[in-house]
Amino acid sequence: MNHAARLLCALAGLALLAGPSACGRKERPWTERPLKQRPVPLGPTLRLPIPETLPEGAPAPLLLPERRVGARGDTSTLPVDGDFERPLRGAILPGEDGALRFVPHAARSVAPVGDGTWFVVASPTGLWLHETRTLAMRARLAPPPVLNVAASPDGTRIAYAIGKPDDRKARVEVVSFPSLAPLASFPEVAPPSRMRFSADGARVLMAGAYVNLLDITSRESRVVGSDSNDVFPMPGRPDQVAVASNRDTIDIYGYGVSKPSSYESVFDSTSAMNVYRATHGGMARDQRTVTFDPVTGILAGGGDDNRVWRFEGERLLDVFELDGNVVDVACCTGKAPSERTAYFAVDNFSVAAVRLQDGKVGPWLSGINTHGTDWISVRLALLPDEELLVAGAGRLARWEPAHRALVVSHDYMAMHFQVSASNRHDSLFVGCDGPTRERCAVEHIAHGAPAADVATARVGEVALEKIEQVIALEGGFFALIGVKNNHLAVVFVKPGTRPDPPIEVPGSAPTLKKELYAVRARDGAVAFYDIDVQIFEVTRNPQDARLLGQAPRDNPGRVVWDEEAGCWVRTDDTGRRVELR
Repeated sequence: MNHAARLLCALAGLALLAGPSACGRKERPWTERPLKQRPVPLGPTLRLPIPETLPEGAPAPLLLPERRVGARGDTSTLPVDGDFERPLRGAILPGEDGALRFVPHAARSVAPVGDGTWFVVASPTGLWLHETRTLAMRARLAPPPVLNVAASPDGTRIAYAIGKPDDRKARVEVVSFPSLAPLASFPEVAPPSRMRFSADGARVLMAGAYVNLLDITSRESRVVGSDSNDVFPMPGRPDQVAVASNRDTIDIYGYGVSKPSSYESVFDSTSAMNVYRATHGGMARDQRTVTFDPVTGILAGGGDDNRVWRFEGERLLDVFELDGNVVDVACCTGKAPSERTAYFAVDNFSVAAVRLQDGKVGPWLSGINTHGTDWISVRLALLPDEELLVAGAGRLARWEPAHRALVVSHDYMAMHFQVSASNRHDSLFVGCDGPTRERCAVEHIAHGAPAADVATARVGEVALEKIEQVIALEGGFFALIGVKNNHLAVVFVKPGTRPDPPIEVPGSAPTLKKELYAVRARDGAVAFYDIDVQIFEVTRNPQDARLLGQAPRDNPGRVVWDEEAGCWVRTDDTGRRVELR
């Protein structure tokens, strides 16, 4: 079978996976049009040869229908909340219990590949290939879940980590680009918080619980440090790495400096940073990111103290603060030393261009953190034309600092959702718009069949002032739990139909505590606590909600359904039993 035939077969397989049963389109009684499925052109537009198989026998990548070009957004603001009118996109994947579930595409990290006309994105739904100019998603190169990705400076090698964020071990695969031929595999390494290639592409550096150096030729994994958030290969010094650590410092370590078989400190910033803190105030905090510019000879980084630190040799240059924790850095643009600029990402989803020699800040890509997340992991990657790829809050954008222009992808977390829930057949997501969250949309996806890329469908909007939980009920119903008119309010949703009007429970203004919800009875009723230890009940048949009672704060106990008594029962640590009727 020739290459063109393989591509056509892949497209045919995609059509089967992404048909109406996968997207739930037959259940749409509302006005939204189905998405058109158009094949990826097989001519000059797609210049990348896609292999038939991937490392370790993974299935061939699924080619996707061509997507709309990302739209230019506000020239100065990166939208944390996304586009309220757009659906979520994601994959339908089997869970640990074998049941299908919808997982939204979320951009964890990005890396340019080839000559910069392509880039890859690490996502819980896999490793995805994109066109740089349009941001269009083109193919899934590796199966999920992918934690992190890095590319060699010449764009010919990709390293990606496979695993779950809470796993103690991950697997790292290294492949060539564009052939995707396997180069090395490292089956058991600590999950990386950051991955980078050495300047010559011969090693992969990983930060995390351990600082690992992965040698592609020898397949050896060498631990050279611990408890780090970022690691950067020192240009022109193949045996040295800069590390941003939870020791609150930015340091350089070298292999065999005075002892042939050990890593030792080459530069320790502890003294200089502590002197500055003593005279200018501020606590010592974890450092999140680090870089080194060989043109200016400046070591720079930042972290949870909101400060950007710059060192020229042993000398600490002027320190300045950004409006939030510094979480990533991409270096550098500009040819002359006086023009060299690094880009620092802040956890409010903003990015600052910083001239390394004089510390001048600008231009600035503003972020709006309106949905209450107090720490956003942002990842940056410089493109050859001095534009910047930005991944954060699950979203993906390309920023053009010279023109103050922004292109936003709608494939990754197009809208920000507050809460979600799933049963074995459906997933429901609720996202709200605006600073007061006065509009809330309900998005639905049916788990019809496994699919690499599908979109949710909007079932309608709900009029709740605050939504804190979505609870999956018996019979395929979902209950949206929130607040309306300072009361508990419940909206029932049956997938494929519009949400019902809110049911208010007078006399209560709950703040719900997510981890304490739901003791399920056989008839589908649910009981849960709020943060003030009020106990509520929600029933599907008949559709109703009520306040059951109040538990003491110092001993709330737990609520169970007593089948014999026919009521909810609260039992506390002393063994006391209270019937709730």
